[in-house]
Amino acid sequence: EKPEQICLKDKMGITLLANYDINPPRLHKLLEAKSWADCVAHIKKNPNDAKTWTMRKQKDGKLRWRMLPIHAAIIFDAPSKVIDELLKAYKDGAQCRDDEGNTPMALAAKKQSTVVSLLNNAKPRARADCSQQDKVETSHVAVSQ
Repeated sequence: EKPEQICLKDKMGITLLANYDINPPRLHKLLEAKSWADCVAHIKKNPNDAKTWTMRKQKDGKLRWRMLPIHAAIIFDAPSKVIDELLKAYKDGAQCRDDEGNTPMALAAKKQSTVVSLLNNAKPRARADCSQQDKVETSHVAVSQ
């Protein structure tokens, strides 16, 4: 597999999958840097970037990780404003699973994050789509509003 083949784009030229080591998406880098105001501005200006999967491979070529910006936002403890903008840009992202099979809801529940309510309101079906273990985990999360 050649590095240039790792970046996938749709017919409109919108990036669907980017390799973090070759062409890390700007939104992912902003999330990683915890530049929250810049994240919100970027999402508003480039809403399709909320649909871009970012992945990283190990030296042996195996997948190390793969996630959407909504997963990254939860991992990096983004404030609710960032989560809200990501969900406005790509509501279906609430149902998507990362390389480990986690929905954003499951990640938020594992972190006992207050973003659980935002994710639940954006896509109530995402909660139903979680595995039984995820449902047990989310049932024990205290959500503050």
